[in-house]
Amino acid sequence: MATMLLLLSLVGGDAGDPWGRGRCRELFISGLPQEPADLQAWAAAGVTSLAGAKPEAARPHGLLTRGWFTLNYMDSRSNTEAWIKERAAVRQDGTYLRPFDPLFPTVGQYGWTACVNNPLWVEHARGVFTNHAKAGHTGAHVDFASHYEPCFCQHCQGKWAATAAPLGLPTELAVASGSDDLPTRLTLREFRIRCVMDFLADLRGTARAIEPRFGVDGTWHRDSGSTYQWAYGDHFDLMCIEGTTHGPFPPEGTQIPWLKLSHALSRRGDHRPAALSVTYHLLTDENGAMHHGRMAPDRLRVALAELVSQGAASWLGLGGPKTGNLLKEHLETVKAYYRLAADLEPLLASSEDAGEVGLLFSPRSYLVAAGVSKQMELFAHTLLKAHRPFQMISDVGLTAAALAGLRGVVLLEAAALSDEAIAALTGYVDGGGKLLVMGDSAASLDSRWRPRESRPSWAQPPAGEGALRQQAIGAGQARYWLQSAFAPQTAGAAQLVTLNQSQPVTLAIEGWSKAEGVSGATDGNYSLYVDLIHQDGSPLWGQTAPFRPGTHDWQFGRKIITVDKPVKTANVHLLFRGRGGTAWFKDVRFGIWDEARQEIVENLLTSEYQLPDGKVVKAPGGADGPARWGAYGNNGYDLENQLDLGLWVRTSGTKGLEVSAMTQPAAETEAAVLQALEGILPGAVPVRLSGAGADRVSVEMQRSGDHLLLHLINHQAALHPERSEAEQQQRDQAVTARDLLLTVCPEGLRLDPAGTRVLLPEGKAGAAVAASGAGVEVRLPRLDHYAVVV
Repeated sequence: MATMLLLLSLVGGDAGDPWGRGRCRELFISGLPQEPADLQAWAAAGVTSLAGAKPEAARPHGLLTRGWFTLNYMDSRSNTEAWIKERAAVRQDGTYLRPFDPLFPTVGQYGWTACVNNPLWVEHARGVFTNHAKAGHTGAHVDFASHYEPCFCQHCQGKWAATAAPLGLPTELAVASGSDDLPTRLTLREFRIRCVMDFLADLRGTARAIEPRFGVDGTWHRDSGSTYQWAYGDHFDLMCIEGTTHGPFPPEGTQIPWLKLSHALSRRGDHRPAALSVTYHLLTDENGAMHHGRMAPDRLRVALAELVSQGAASWLGLGGPKTGNLLKEHLETVKAYYRLAADLEPLLASSEDAGEVGLLFSPRSYLVAAGVSKQMELFAHTLLKAHRPFQMISDVGLTAAALAGLRGVVLLEAAALSDEAIAALTGYVDGGGKLLVMGDSAASLDSRWRPRESRPSWAQPPAGEGALRQQAIGAGQARYWLQSAFAPQTAGAAQLVTLNQSQPVTLAIEGWSKAEGVSGATDGNYSLYVDLIHQDGSPLWGQTAPFRPGTHDWQFGRKIITVDKPVKTANVHLLFRGRGGTAWFKDVRFGIWDEARQEIVENLLTSEYQLPDGKVVKAPGGADGPARWGAYGNNGYDLENQLDLGLWVRTSGTKGLEVSAMTQPAAETEAAVLQALEGILPGAVPVRLSGAGADRVSVEMQRSGDHLLLHLINHQAALHPERSEAEQQQRDQAVTARDLLLTVCPEGLRLDPAGTRVLLPEGKAGAAVAASGAGVEVRLPRLDHYAVVV
């Protein structure tokens, strides 16, 4: 669980934007010591900007500061009810919207949602940004920037009518919101997103009238709307991501694909906004409540190394309630990595990915196929572990010149591919390029979300059998990996519970599950899962009590569900989605939670099960009711009668292609991805790595002027997810990669071993560098935590 960065001289900027890639090294300092000596030490370590500090304290040390603003949050503790209602987002039934954040319960307790199209809220927000700039801040973090609220106020109605009328779409928001017409639904989705973009651009412009350097970021939750926003707007200066928040934290997961995608989406010519990571190590307690977990030192090192390798910035210190700053026990480690990033700034600020294969991502298509993120991670994880450098490419404004140097392109699922990308890919393939097309819907929708009258020949797979097909087009070749290869399997049981609450009452879901060979990570896809509908029709989705994958005996799970509005119905699931292996569920209860007694005092689930043949089975002594368990998904469930032990619900799935952990080899998945890439990957291999643990060391390659940079990140680790948070922090450790031999021979380049040095942020490398033909080879006895070869 370590990183090495290799910078090689090839034979043979100015200061720029403070928020640019490789230039911004921001520290979330709230909760850390901020005496003058502390701030001077951070400045000496390479920090350029602080969040959570006063401008007058930071300025003497040459540090910039940024404030905080929540996009649409109004707090009832500091505002009157009348003031809130004048600015509030309004539901279709005339009631007012309220936010929800499982990590910050007070958001729902005291918060109300403002409308970004409401002139009074715009005026208020401008005042906040004006005050930030006048106070000396050079930027602001915008929280909730991906919240596209379904507001039906008069301001949204008027703005929507002006958008819809020229397109021939329904001008009434209520009609458009209930439409089954794809162009109407997706145009409305774009409208909601663009309203947020316009609002934020206005606020940044207000602040820049006072402070021209004012830099803004907004949280990107990896959802489709955020992806769209980053690709089509120029209203942010830092691209704030939650790269692994909702997946495994490094070293199991990796931020690299998301950091690379962030940079690809937000780039505008020479303007290269830096990604700003607020990735969390999320943990779940015994009651199902999520919180920001404290990081083991080696986990933090991997996360920081990934950020340095991409020229990105870090907010890894951000913690939730009662957590405090997550970096307080890691200050010297953080300083070491920031020093290294500062030393590398001249190279990172101008670096370009040097991979010969491009992964092409279409953000508009992501609105209709969110599963494309899985495709991206499948390819990225495989290529990183196979030591095959790659690029991420956006279809926004894509030109043929951007594809000219690539030996192969993978077009991730892209039904709404841009016209520019269609033209660029047509020229690329006709000119001899090699293209792998994912699925059979590429370029099937036009810019108005209607079926294209004609699709390019390379977008249409030939008739045949099997998931992999190919055909020659012009001087090039197109291969196809059809969607059947990614068809998700969902198993489980579901029961609809009618509550009809008159007042909000705390609920809970709990039960037991055991697993045999279950694939995937600990998340909501293998869990007790509840979707709620409030009496006003608003939803509260995805309340989960997740279980561990792998093989284990009975594990207890519970999720306490706090609601701020009366609940009408609850859809309760025993969920086994997209997983291989087998899982059993038993003794599942859902109902009213008594906080004082710490138990469910009224179970609202029945114990009747409807089998596929229509037969109904009732557990002995089980509760009666109008509802019963029914099959969920395409695999449903089986029922096992264990006599005195009761009824067990059995779910199973065939392990398909899934994103593998970076800490473990995944031969089946990686072999399938590499097979699909046959003929796409160049024959000449520019990078080779061998040695103990090399199969869990990822490789990234960049070029910066006359230098070549290679980043090696060791994800091998001994992890203990079954332990408590405190034990994980103590016991999760890197497993050192040893006796590594790195050979670098990029085609057409001659490397100079004489100017190569090996550096570490902590300790000494002890590496040896020698010539290897036109390239070089580097022998590294051990790879612990972030080595740099310069």
